[in-house]
Amino acid sequence: ALEYYHRCECIRVTVLGESHPSYATTLFAIGAVYSYSKEYVKALEYYRQCERIRATVLGKSHPDYATTLNSIGFAYYNKGEYVKALKFYRKCEQIQATVLGESHPNYATTLNDIGLVYDNIGEHSK
Repeated sequence: ALEYYHRCECIRVTVLGESHPSYATTLFAIGAVYSYSKEYVKALEYYRQCERIRATVLGKSHPDYATTLNSIGFAYYNKGEYVKALKFYRKCEQIQATVLGESHPNYATTLNDIGLVYDNIGEHSK
């Protein structure tokens, strides 16, 4: 998958530029592959690039921006960096509550992710 995503990345950055949403989507996909491969440092590198583009182009209240924040939180969670994970999950939660609503499945997933962090840091009553 990475070979094809990187080829796509080269084309999109050349044709569309570094600030295009489709380029950000490719960066996100590369980050996801690294995350699935448990290479969280590399995943974070791509997710953070995607985050910067989506914040600028789509805005910080866009659902895709929230998804990026959730994925960053997931990478930090898997690295055992729970405080950082919680920071990104909370930002994601706020956006999703406002934009998608508190009955949306993605919002529920983010709440579950926050619960996992609290469980891992021993704050079971939260």
